[in-house]
Amino acid sequence: VGEGELRILSSTTLASEMVARIDELQPDAVCLSSLGPLGRRQLRYLSKRIRLKNPQLRIIVGNWGESAKNAEKIAASLKNQCGADVMFTTLAAAHEYLQTLAPRLPATSPVAAAAIA
Repeated sequence: VGEGELRILSSTTLASEMVARIDELQPDAVCLSSLGPLGRRQLRYLSKRIRLKNPQLRIIVGNWGESAKNAEKIAASLKNQCGADVMFTTLAAAHEYLQTLAPRLPATSPVAAAAIA
C-alpha cells in the first residue's frame, strides 16, 4: 500500500470481506459511510465486526443526511454499543476532523473506506 493511500470498498462488499480486507491492509483508520437512516443497521453491524477484530483501529462514521435531532443519539449508540470512535453528518465536519487527524497518522498509513448503500 502506497504512502497516504485511500482504499475504497464497494457497498456490495460483504461485511466478512471488508473485515478480511482491513486485516490485509492494516490501516490506521477506517471510514464507514452511509446515506441516512437506511444504512444505520449496516453501520452498527460493520462497526461491531471491525472493532472485535481490530480493537485499536480508529473507526470514523459518516452518516450523511441524518437530522441534527437524531445525530447525537445515533453517535452515542455507535460509540457505546458498536465501537465507532466518531460520527459525522456532514462532509464539511468530517473533512475538518480528518485534516486534524492526518498529521497524527504515519505517512505510510493506509485508510480503508467502506460505503454502505
